Amino acid sequence: MIRIAGKRVKKGDWLYHGRAEVWGQVVGFDPTGPAIFKVTVPQHGERTLLVQNGGKINGIKVIYWHEPLNLDLPFNDLTRIRRLVDFYVKELYGENNEPR
Repeated sequence: MIRIAGKRVKKGDWLYHGRAEVWGQVVGFDPTGPAIFKVTVPQHGERTLLVQNGGKINGIKVIYWHEPLNLDLPFNDLTRIRRLVDFYVKELYGENNEPR
């Protein structure tokens, strides 16, 4: 069983590949644990990838539940912004990062 952003990944889940910028679907699980993720990449066709815990492929975080947010944040200390984001995540998902 793997988790991405604290949520358990299940067969049939749709996930976003951040590098390829495409959606794909979990079609099963490898006997060693990773999720089997099928995606169609323009110019490369259909690919089957193994997704590890945390949304990593080959040790690099590239798989998300959603399209990643691109924020142009100020260069200075981001502590206040981080606290605000953490507060809203906790309000939406609770302590265990499970949707309420």
